Amino acid sequence: MTQGDVDRFVQQRVAPALQENIVTFPIDFRLAAQKKKQLNTSSLVETTWEDNTARKAVSADGYGMVAYILHAIGLKGTSWLTSSLLAYAEVNPPHIGKSATSQSKVGLYADRPGEVRGEIRLVRTWFALGQEHKGEAVPSRDILSSGKMLAKSCELFKSLDLVSYRVNSLLKFVDPQFHANLTLLREAMERKHAVSKCMNAVDPLLYEGREILYNRISGLHFDTQDPKLAYAALLTAGQFQGGYVSIPLLKLRIRLEPGDMIFIRGRVLEHSIEEWEGGQRISVPHFTHTSMWRSCGLGHLVDF
Repeated sequence: MTQGDVDRFVQQRVAPALQENIVTFPIDFRLAAQKKKQLNTSSLVETTWEDNTARKAVSADGYGMVAYILHAIGLKGTSWLTSSLLAYAEVNPPHIGKSATSQSKVGLYADRPGEVRGEIRLVRTWFALGQEHKGEAVPSRDILSSGKMLAKSCELFKSLDLVSYRVNSLLKFVDPQFHANLTLLREAMERKHAVSKCMNAVDPLLYEGREILYNRISGLHFDTQDPKLAYAALLTAGQFQGGYVSIPLLKLRIRLEPGDMIFIRGRVLEHSIEEWEGGQRISVPHFTHTSMWRSCGLGHLVDF
């Protein structure tokens, strides 16, 4: 199956629902992005999205903010993804707070008997903290810890191609302009950083970064390294119920159970993950960082 095949499937099955179920919130997104004053949300009521309808939240000034797609990957796909990510954790054990970025996160990892906890950061190309000014773009340490780990990570990237195609395609229908801009970034990164072209050869995902979070309970936070106009794509796997995403500014809770996906402009919208019931929870955030856009001269595409 190719990216084009997945695009056609999403266009037929998901895109119509996203186009028909647009909810406008009385929020000025540009003002929210400035974070300079308290917004008036008194007209909002507590809302939960958890039914079988894909939806998109749009601000009063016309900006997309959140998109919800339940069963973004099917039951078989979710089961396969769960097994694959648990198998990968056996060869590349997740860590807790090993990096400065990890230590700055708000939240904790649920410690449950027989379940995996911790994180693995799989970023094909990024700037290590404090290295942006040197222009030294590299894959994340969790990929490069050894030659064997590099090989195993590349095998994982290649095996995730259908999931990556689905993420790319859903983003295309959630926000065509950001999808086009992210495509431009990928091309620019390949021209500027040879390592990016090398890593992209085995991974079709447009986003340059993904994390695998095992049993992570994320506290209330902004995605501070993401551009203001970028969407992060949150996908889940495992065997659990609950674990909703909470977005206080919108007074909105969204179901995020195995196979579901949420696109969120997390640099502007503070959000958290609620506790869940049942077994193992695996969250896979897909993201892009402001530093990479700026390094490629494309920062203006994802800012006001």
